[in-house]
Amino acid sequence: MDWTEHHLDCSFVSLLLITRRDYVTHARNPAAVVRRKIANELELEAALRMRNPHFRIRLVQLERLTVQQQLWLVTTSDVVVAMHGAGLTHAAFLSDRSGLVEIVPGKLGAGNRHFQAIARWRHIEYERWTSQRPEDDSAQTNYTTYVPPDVIDTLLKRVVGRLCSQTRL
Repeated sequence: MDWTEHHLDCSFVSLLLITRRDYVTHARNPAAVVRRKIANELELEAALRMRNPHFRIRLVQLERLTVQQQLWLVTTSDVVVAMHGAGLTHAAFLSDRSGLVEIVPGKLGAGNRHFQAIARWRHIEYERWTSQRPEDDSAQTNYTTYVPPDVIDTLLKRVVGRLCSQTRL
């Protein structure tokens, strides 16, 4: 499929779940520690797959891909779910009929609304979940956050519901 011609199909929603792993991001990070990770990403992925059998779910580490591959994945996805971080700037390239679910590890990104602004600018559906657990908001754990699958599933269904109700108009 030509990524420039991607269209939402509500009977087969394409979900991109972006994950993060430790890697050397730049010279100031020789320890290769990446902050803001999902503590239970495999549990989250499994729950989303079980609850949404009509979704095509791709679990991806963007940093392992070329920029071209990253953009192809984003532009061929209907909804992106990801932890607050620079990878969410890819939301600027989502197709017109798409959505974004942002996961925030608490105080670290609570006041930062950049990705919500990108979603509004692009006219894409947006939801956000912020952890309220103190242990998720700790520099000692590098803001590794437990993400409740039922909460993300609810937000995801809200986004997809709004997208698909617009399709019928």
